[in-house]
Amino acid sequence: MHERTEGQILKDEGVAQVTRNNKEWVEDAMEVIHWFAGLDEPFTADNIRQMVGDPPHPNCIGAAFRNASKAGKIKFEGYQQSKRKGARARVLTVWTCV
Repeated sequence: MHERTEGQILKDEGVAQVTRNNKEWVEDAMEVIHWFAGLDEPFTADNIRQMVGDPPHPNCIGAAFRNASKAGKIKFEGYQQSKRKGARARVLTVWTCV
C-alpha cells in the first residue's frame, strides 16, 4: 500500500473544508451526481450546474465530484469543453457511473 503524499493530504483537507462550509449545496450536487450516474450516461459539471445552480464557492463542484468518486459512485470518462458561455470553452471532466 502506498502512502499519501503531503499534497494529497492537503487536497483532501481542502475538499473536506469546502464540503463543511458549503454542506447544503455540496449535498444537493452529490444527489444530482448520483442521479446522473444512475442514468449510465456521461455527464459533466455543466449538467450539475443546470440542476443545482451555481455553487456558492468555485471549489464546491470539485468537492462534490471528488466525494462521489471516492465513494465509488462515479469514474473518469474523459474530457470535453464546457458549453456554458461563462465558462469560455473551459475543459471539463466527463464522468460516468462505476
